[in-house]
Amino acid sequence: MANDTIQTTTSSLRSAADKLFEEIFSDTNDPDFADYRFFLKAQIDPQWNGTSRPSLIFDGETTKTTRTFPWLASYNPRPGDVVLVVRVSHGWVILGKISNLNV
Repeated sequence: MANDTIQTTTSSLRSAADKLFEEIFSDTNDPDFADYRFFLKAQIDPQWNGTSRPSLIFDGETTKTTRTFPWLASYNPRPGDVVLVVRVSHGWVILGKISNLNV
């Protein structure tokens, strides 16, 4: 009986912790707070002039990042592109453009 109570309590606590974690981080796309995510959707800064690494506007955000980001050599970034960004070590790399995106 006591063992069943412990298992039920443990399961309930895990469920509550999972729900809390999801509630806290579900709308967080900022890479500084997204340690648990490996991929994020973002937009290349529409004002980017192409002479340096671009800033990004992460999905759900309204302002561009102060950081700039490298991209894969096979991708030719353009201002306003919607892109997939991947976590690499302690930074982020733009993988490429997401085509035919229904927004």
